[in-house]
Amino acid sequence: DRPVAIAAYRTATRLAPTDFEVWNNLAELTTLEADFDAALAFSRQVLQLDPTFRPGLRRLAHVEEKLGLYDDAEGHYRQLVDGGHTQADARNFAFLLYNRANYAEALPHLELLAEHGQPDWDVLKVLCESYLAVEDFARAIDVGILLYERRPEDRDVVSNLILAYEKVGDNEHVVLYRERLARMEGEL
Repeated sequence: DRPVAIAAYRTATRLAPTDFEVWNNLAELTTLEADFDAALAFSRQVLQLDPTFRPGLRRLAHVEEKLGLYDDAEGHYRQLVDGGHTQADARNFAFLLYNRANYAEALPHLELLAEHGQPDWDVLKVLCESYLAVEDFARAIDVGILLYERRPEDRDVVSNLILAYEKVGDNEHVVLYRERLARMEGEL
């Protein structure tokens, strides 16, 4: 039971105020309970006690993002990515940049994620949309085709392909994908 565990860890912090693992466990539990204000305070305490503790930095960035502290979250995700990171760190950082309309900076991270094995749908979709945003329509088409091959029923993918083909002046493909979109809309 998390509330009982949280109460126990709160007591433990008074008994061992310099034990960053106790604070870390408390930060994790409050994050899981979606008590992000408390998790923020506890995550900061973890990093005050051990500034090199990467799981604490990762949680702090996540909690800051949940609280809408996007500048802080971006700075902490950047620390994670710059200091050697996991794919999850790179993904979180890239998606935060994308959500903040910082497409040009998100692109290299998204491209790296897309190169690893079988990239997930969301990475490819955000990659395609980022290419559209920076007006790299040829690459948007390449990624859009991959997405279409995976899910030909996705209207957003078809719409993105129409837009990209319009921008490069490929009317044959514009007509082709508009027909496909019209068939999809007729199936509603």
